[in-house]
Amino acid sequence: MKPLLLTAALLAAGCSTASPLRQSQESFNAAYGVVAGNTDTIVISSSPPYVQITVVDKRTSEARTRCINAYSLLGALGLEHGLPVGAYAETLRLALTNKERRFEFTKPEALANLVISYADADLEVMQQRLAPYSDAELATGFGGQGTLQSLLDGSPADRPRAYRDAAACVLIDRGFSPRIADRTGALVIYR
Repeated sequence: MKPLLLTAALLAAGCSTASPLRQSQESFNAAYGVVAGNTDTIVISSSPPYVQITVVDKRTSEARTRCINAYSLLGALGLEHGLPVGAYAETLRLALTNKERRFEFTKPEALANLVISYADADLEVMQQRLAPYSDAELATGFGGQGTLQSLLDGSPADRPRAYRDAAACVLIDRGFSPRIADRTGALVIYR
């Protein structure tokens, strides 16, 4: 399946309405290296953070709350607004000034850039798998040499990152700021 079709299928597979965002504005801003309101520079890390946003496909009016790689949002905003590649200051401004974090897209290439890898069923699986663990156990289990990575095994074959990305959303809902480890692609929480 082509990435655009996969993105459209996953958007259609979710809830009919968007869920409330649980990621704090501070955590959202920190994903881009913005601390204490300083937006003069953007920090691009080789360990990309996740952000929780509401994605609206304006062509269908479908709205879904999803957790995605923070940098894919910047790329999608650049594509949607016709900005040149590397227009980080402008895409960062678009992301940070949207306080509702509800992003509307009309261009298929912008939606495809979001790389939404999980469906609602995947999110439910990860909610069930992570529910028994305390916050302290999650912080240790997904930190550095964490022992909880095996909970992410078994993603659908056509979406190998589905459980990792869905688990990131569960962690955001629990107040964490997860990232993708730069070398292994594992889900990690840095403190």
